[in-house]
Amino acid sequence: MRNSAARLCLIGLLAAASFGCVAHEGQLAVFLTTTSSTTSALAAQQVNLEVTSVEIWDNEERVFVNLAAGSQVYELVGLDGRASVLALASQLTRGYYSQVRLTFSQSRSSVVTDAGRRQPLSIEPMTMTVPVAFQVVEDAESSLLLDIDLAASLALKGNGTWVLRPIVRQGTLR
Repeated sequence: MRNSAARLCLIGLLAAASFGCVAHEGQLAVFLTTTSSTTSALAAQQVNLEVTSVEIWDNEERVFVNLAAGSQVYELVGLDGRASVLALASQLTRGYYSQVRLTFSQSRSSVVTDAGRRQPLSIEPMTMTVPVAFQVVEDAESSLLLDIDLAASLALKGNGTWVLRPIVRQGTLR
């Protein structure tokens, strides 16, 4: 009786695996931080960046996988030394991933000056791909930190317009 139950279990597992019912998935959390304490030299009290999508490149399937769609505004000056959740994926196929693609919007992106004046923020480019290297492990939680170098990314042009040319790299979670 015990042998036949074990055989049925094995047959069920084999059938599920051959029909793709057994998932080889893990979880991923993507965080955003900034490294800059020199934004005060640019007279920026706040830098608000609107992110509209976060995607990662699946090396095996050779496609971008959408992790987060919908608009979220991040206040970058306040993230200096802190991390904020950018995207969460609870069922991501295990494997190696090598790129993150971020899409921004200017509609709610802005700069608040030291004088308290809110000004529009121009973002160039609106979509960018960041090289990263991380692995999603089956039945485990993985995390990825994206670090924006705010001092190198933010500029105030001579005509008074603010421009963000994001310099983003993979950071290290502590």
